[in-house]
Amino acid sequence: METKRNLLAVAAALVMLVAALCSCSQDCGDGISGDGDEDVAVVSFALSNDELADGSAVAADGTRAGLVADGKSMTDLWVFDFVDGKETGMVHLGSGDDLTKVSMSLRYGEHVLCFVASRGLDAAVDKTAHTILWGKFSDTFYKRLALTVDRQTGAQTVELERVASRLMLTVADEMPQDVRRIAVKTGQWFSGLDYLTGDAAGREEGKTLTAEIPADRAGTAGVSVAFFAAGGDWTTSARIEALDGDGKVVGSGNVADVAMGRGVSANCTGRLFGGSMAMRVVLSDVWRDVSYELQ
Repeated sequence: METKRNLLAVAAALVMLVAALCSCSQDCGDGISGDGDEDVAVVSFALSNDELADGSAVAADGTRAGLVADGKSMTDLWVFDFVDGKETGMVHLGSGDDLTKVSMSLRYGEHVLCFVASRGLDAAVDKTAHTILWGKFSDTFYKRLALTVDRQTGAQTVELERVASRLMLTVADEMPQDVRRIAVKTGQWFSGLDYLTGDAAGREEGKTLTAEIPADRAGTAGVSVAFFAAGGDWTTSARIEALDGDGKVVGSGNVADVAMGRGVSANCTGRLFGGSMAMRVVLSDVWRDVSYELQ
């Protein structure tokens, strides 16, 4: 009988020891104890861009569906998760998704999350170089967020900032009836983004950009076309040509030393069909504008 009581006491002690160890595995140390769900938090992010934040941008139909800039919605959203400098996860939402909110399952610890929203075309993600390169770059917003994830981590609000730069060309004189498109041959040009840093990527030299001229704009003055690039501390030059349906040049102009920065709109205005074309850049509430002269 005494032996049976001793065995029961030993068993009870072992049960208490196991319970204590299990409790410590959940509550002790840095909170990362293995592969259990207790080490993972599902974190939701509510997203906006810097135009929506000040109430200045709405969609063309007057709604606020999706991330919107200049009345146009972003079509892609990426969120990249980095831990100790290594990419550990990615979420991609497309034009059919709600781009204003996203959730991720994140392990406890220190994370760097990189958000990219864009309406560029033909995007290609290179995880080795941590870049996104677009066949046609367009307006793009970015945010890098450092986040500590633990049991207390709640929903996050993230405001993305514009990292695109815009070359805006306005033809001051009357557009001839036979002009079909504007072609711009640039100096250097950047059609990509380093999504870890937000810096411009995908440098090209001598890139030719084109924009079609609607038939109803023939014979009118003040026609504008816009081209987007990744912003940064870089400058470029541009050779601007108006082409007819056969590709013949019917008007041209040049501009040098155009500064392309994050949120900068380089507004180039002047004459293509006689005289010199003067360019200038003006500051606005949304785009930071600058001016240049074509010769």
